[in-house]
Amino acid sequence: MACANNQLIELDLSRNISLNWLNCEGNQLTALDVSRNRALTDLFCNDNRLIALDLSQNRALTGVDCRQNQLTTLDLSRNIALKYLRCGANQFTADALNALFSTLHSNNFEKILTISDNPGSADCDPTIAEQKGWEVLADTQAFRTIK
Repeated sequence: MACANNQLIELDLSRNISLNWLNCEGNQLTALDVSRNRALTDLFCNDNRLIALDLSQNRALTGVDCRQNQLTTLDLSRNIALKYLRCGANQFTADALNALFSTLHSNNFEKILTISDNPGSADCDPTIAEQKGWEVLADTQAFRTIK
């Protein structure tokens, strides 16, 4: 489902339980509830005003682009199929990024993570994610999508 760049301030997805792809980037969302969208594999919610994002029910996720929001934490411990994550330009401190790295899974996929433009990007420990097979990029221009 694509609803990008529409100045939306809320989005009710509770009845879209079979939704597997969502692009709601470029809106003004402060909250996004995808807990009932368990088939979701790709989520593009970048360029919003999200302060929290709960993806614990979205175990099928392979890709998340949540950059340019106001996120301070993100727990991906239940997202074992994840292959790419763009979380730059949020409010992650070094400790929050290290905690995020700790929740990432090691799987057999090539995995890419971008973290640029967060307050803690320069001081975090990317080796936590790299030891799990993640390629950690500080430059968003170097990002490539893996499918």
